[in-house]
Amino acid sequence: RFEGAYASRDKVIPTAPYFTNFNDPDNRTEDQRAFLSMTYSRPVGQKGNVTGRAYYDRYDYRGDYDYTAPGNLYTEEAWAYTRGAEVQFNTRIADRHTLVAGGEYRDHYRADFYAEDDTGVISDLTESPSDWSIFVQDEFALSKKVSINLGVRHDVYPDFGGSTNPRLAVIVSPTQRTFLKLLYGQAFRAPSIYELHYSGFANPVLEPERIRSAEAVLEHYIGRSARVTAALFSNQIRDLISIDTVGSGVFENFDDVTSEGIELEFERDWARGFGLKTGCALQKTKDRASDLELSNSPEILARAQVVVPLFTPKLSLGTELAYNDERLTLAGDELGGFVLWNLTLLGRNIAPGLDLSASVYNLFDKEYASPGSAGHVQDSIVQDGRRYGLRVTWRF
Repeated sequence: RFEGAYASRDKVIPTAPYFTNFNDPDNRTEDQRAFLSMTYSRPVGQKGNVTGRAYYDRYDYRGDYDYTAPGNLYTEEAWAYTRGAEVQFNTRIADRHTLVAGGEYRDHYRADFYAEDDTGVISDLTESPSDWSIFVQDEFALSKKVSINLGVRHDVYPDFGGSTNPRLAVIVSPTQRTFLKLLYGQAFRAPSIYELHYSGFANPVLEPERIRSAEAVLEHYIGRSARVTAALFSNQIRDLISIDTVGSGVFENFDDVTSEGIELEFERDWARGFGLKTGCALQKTKDRASDLELSNSPEILARAQVVVPLFTPKLSLGTELAYNDERLTLAGDELGGFVLWNLTLLGRNIAPGLDLSASVYNLFDKEYASPGSAGHVQDSIVQDGRRYGLRVTWRF
């Protein structure tokens, strides 16, 4: 299988990031992304399969930021070019074990960052790091009603050394329509080149972010067309990477964060294309040291989606209702909750291989705002009102 894509975006930024001029059209970013991928898969023996993939990925970025002083234009550019390969092998052993193993190698042969203003060059960084990983996973069926999924992954980065992260899942099905899943996992995110060398200053002691997640999920099917899901979760995040806007002005490992909550979901499909999907999440996200709630972290998120067929099976109308609870800004102010309505008219296969959809977002032109980040002058930023979208998909 061969895959490829190219995307380009030119965006004006009116919100005065990093204390630039407000609503200045010279504040803009340009970025381009392209990738090519080739995947080959074949069976091995009677119960095995091997898959290999080789890929090339390219990202180019330029940002211009205009400050009050005449001619004080700050420009930054970044180039991230990667080539890599991965292989995965899976097989069944004794009809009880499903074994999956593999690895990946990534060569970031160009990872460059350049920045300048009217005083001259601020940063001119050229790097070419590489990293690799291996993993193994075993799904073991203890019985027809109990299975265990155990996996481990090891990653190696030149700047941070190795990181080994396990995952465990216990799946119990007391009936044919009820499933209980107990999940535990660890993961990490290594700092990017940008975070390591932001504003021309290196932070050699910046460490990866790490997370431990535990979740209990109860899933029950009602008849052939309905499903109810309830989940309890707890995430423990440490060494969260944030920018220091008060002291050093670079990215540092600041926060240890706890996020706990519950998610509920109901989904049902009826004959002739009718569908309903609803969900709600209740959560608390706090800094463990201060026990204070994090900014831009709503306690309640809710969503409902309804799909109704129109006149013909090829045409349907979908509506979505989304609720966001109140949130705190960085300054500690409280932004009120809001409800958004979205509407989509979808035509499937109206001609051979042709799909069309027309959407209206924020149907009732609701005025609402989101908290600004550490780089914004505004504590809160008003979001777009009513928007329109048209999408055309052609398969051949």
